[in-house]
Parts: sequence; structure tokens; C-alpha cells
Amino acid sequence: MRRKSVLALVLMLTAVFGLMPVAATTNDNVKTYYGKPQAFGGGAVTTYVTVDRSSVPVALGIEIPAKAFASLPANAQELIFEFPNEANTPFRFMDMHWNPQGHPPVGTYTVPHFDFHFYLQSLQERNSIDPGRCNGLDCADYERAVRAVPAQYVPQDYRDVKAVEPRMGNHLIDPASGEFNNQPFTRTFIYGAYDGRITFYEPMLSLHYLQSQPNEYLDLKLPAAYAQTGYYPTRYSVRYDTAKGVYRISLERFVYHTAQ
Repeated sequence: MRRKSVLALVLMLTAVFGLMPVAATTNDNVKTYYGKPQAFGGGAVTTYVTVDRSSVPVALGIEIPAKAFASLPANAQELIFEFPNEANTPFRFMDMHWNPQGHPPVGTYTVPHFDFHFYLQSLQERNSIDPGRCNGLDCADYERAVRAVPAQYVPQDYRDVKAVEPRMGNHLIDPASGEFNNQPFTRTFIYGAYDGRITFYEPMLSLHYLQSQPNEYLDLKLPAAYAQTGYYPTRYSVRYDTAKGVYRISLERFVYHTAQ
């Protein structure tokens, strides 16, 4: 094919199938950049970052087409994504866990749902958290997983209940969340910890909740200080775009903090 014809074909395939990272101007003040898409269910999922004219992050998230829900995998699945290079935040990568049977604790999270982990630690460190005989972890890794995070870095109201998992670390929960107060689990927000540091932000969303096509902006409970300088979110959102037929789960309203 001629060079112009090849370019036209590539652009067409990108637009139709989302097979390549692309940048799209949302309006005159912000621009959205996309990561490399991965196949999931009946569609392709990708991360994205929206930045303003000064490269300050506006939103960092993941986009899932509604058609992906048409043929969800019968078994649990994990996808690991890089963020676009333009993501000017301390977050290093993310993973999406699809849990068709849910996971413990039984009766709380044992419904079909997604876990979205926005990681502040490296993939190499995360992958080094091995299974073993100490509450499910290698004993040395367990000691690092439950090492106390200094109080100023712990988000308000969050508690350490020693909920550790291989390839994740520890999970800090908010006891005020609905699922711990006689309400069915629909959505919740968890912080991860390892080796005395906050290591991930995690929206957990039930399939039933997502299928309701929500449009919510939810304030995060925040720490008093941050261990690493950078832009950090103060809310997250779960939105269904009817016009484009996509779900977006994102961290938003970033504020710059100097390490303390």
C-alpha cells in the first residue's frame, strides 16, 4: 500500500477498535491521553490521563466499554496496565481484577465485582510479595505487609485489620463503609499498605452497581501528610458515558503535596 493509505488504515483501526494509544483533545483547556488497550470480555479496556494546559492531572483512570460486559469471563482475571507517559502523578501502574465469584470475607464481598488498584509502588516490588504460611504470605513478607504506616500518612478513619494478600500486601478499610454496617456491598474504597507505606488506592465496585450506569463523584478520606512529593487525588468518580457507551473509573481533583 502507499504510505498515505497505510496511515489512513491505521487511523481508522485506531478509531474503531482502540488498538493503539491515542491522544484526544476534550476541549480547549484539557487533553486526554490513552494507554495501551487490552482485550477483556467483549471489548478493549484502557487507562487514561486527562491533563490541563500546565500538565497538571485532572483525572487518572480506566475506561471500560459497555460491550465488555456482554461476555464477561467465567473465571477470575487480572489485567495489568501502564499509565500514559503524560500521567504526572506518583502512581506507577494499575491492575484490574475481575472477581466473578467475589472474594473473602464471605458474605461481604462474595458477589461479582471489580477491584481497581492504582499502585504507588513498583510492579517489581508488588510481585515480590509471595504466598506462604503466615496468614497466607511468606513470613518475611507478612511482617513487611503489617508494618505500621506512620499515623500522619494513614487516611482519616481507616483501620488496619491485617487483611493481607500475595501480590498486593495489606488492606486498610473504612469501618464506616456500608458493607460493614448491614448494607449490601455496592462500592467501597480501600487503601493498600506495605513496608510502612501507603502503596495503592482501590475502588471496589460490584457488577450490579456498574450495570446501574452510575454517575457519581465521591470525596476521598485523606491523610494529614504524604511521604512522597506529587499530585494526589481528593475524590474518585464512577461514571457511565451514555453517548460513547463507556464506563470511566477515575481518581480526580488532584492537589500537589510536598513530602513531609
